Amino acid sequence: MSFNAKDMTQGGQIASMRIRMFSQIANIMLYCLFIFFWILVGLVLWVKISWQTFVNGCIYWWCTTLEGMRDLIKSQPVYEIQYYGKTFRMNAAQVLHDKYMIWCGEQLWSAFVLASVVALVICLITFFVVSWILGRQGKQQSENEVTGGRQLTDNPKDVARMLKKDGKDSDIRIGDLPIIRDSEIQNFCLHGTVGAGKSEVIRRLANYARQRGDMVVIYDRSGEFVKSYYDPSIDKILNPLDARCAAWDLWKECLTQPDFDNTANTLIPMGTKEDPFWQGSGRTIFAEAAYLMRNDPNRSYSKLVDTLLSIKIEKLRTFLRNSPAANLVEEKIEKTAISIRAVLTNYVKAIRYLQGIEHNGEPFTIRDWMRGVREDQKNGWLFISSNADTHASLKPVISMWLSIAIR
Repeated sequence: MSFNAKDMTQGGQIASMRIRMFSQIANIMLYCLFIFFWILVGLVLWVKISWQTFVNGCIYWWCTTLEGMRDLIKSQPVYEIQYYGKTFRMNAAQVLHDKYMIWCGEQLWSAFVLASVVALVICLITFFVVSWILGRQGKQQSENEVTGGRQLTDNPKDVARMLKKDGKDSDIRIGDLPIIRDSEIQNFCLHGTVGAGKSEVIRRLANYARQRGDMVVIYDRSGEFVKSYYDPSIDKILNPLDARCAAWDLWKECLTQPDFDNTANTLIPMGTKEDPFWQGSGRTIFAEAAYLMRNDPNRSYSKLVDTLLSIKIEKLRTFLRNSPAANLVEEKIEKTAISIRAVLTNYVKAIRYLQGIEHNGEPFTIRDWMRGVREDQKNGWLFISSNADTHASLKPVISMWLSIAIR
């Protein structure tokens, strides 16, 4: 402890400076968190309630706030209330006693409370994370500089030398840097702007895979890799709009009911905002129809598409009789069945592009192709391709093929 005036002056100045600096940072953080809080509240309200409910709820609470001053207002305002495309005019008294407006007010209040809680929790988490990051950066600034021992290097040759010494280097290289042995089957992320060299890196990896005879599945949206690497003697193409497309057989690919269910799940994805009942029902009908057609000697994609989309609902009901999908096309809920069929059309129509590929040679399945890998010979590649003009139309089928390959 020191009562020296010089020491007290220095200590006071340092303490004062630290308080001012802390106040500056605290003010900035609180200001940003305040804005962030209301942005989050707005986003949650936007997700939870419709614009009509929000506006009507605001009108209700505005009238509630001004209720005590209503006698002081000579000219009572009239509010325009939107109700599913219709406009009604109400004064404050009518707004406060209307059941729909009361419901809108309750919905807005519930959503606002939920949004406030969510925003507050996120802001608190953000506050602690930002505080930790700032504290960590400040600590790093005060640490000593490392002049010896281990250190980070940007020289790939140093890393290559280290991996070779430990026996972990692979024969696959990205530039001068070898990847870790057997890590090519793991995930890689190539990130960079246009012209950074992402495609060049992929081509180098593809060249190594071709030299080693590895089995490769390539999703080629632009068709560039098909032009550069496709070998008709050993490779296969899955693109119904390409004359070289393999004769992929759905019924040989899917051997069990769960296989058809998995195929339907990828062909008909669940939406993020729609009622899952419609997509789920479409999946069930597709899976059951395809499964029931597996023993039909005249089965084809044309017949499957006609069965699902073209034949009368009565014939579809007969076809699906005694299956789990029969309840979805019952005569009692025919309007619902028609709606399900409309949803099914949006996705299953992509199957029509497969019509005729069964005549492109021997039946082909991704399952059998992947099981045919041989370590002692050169393995072929599977190209799942499309182009910018047809990608949107083929997307459900492409997703289905990729899902089968991944499984």
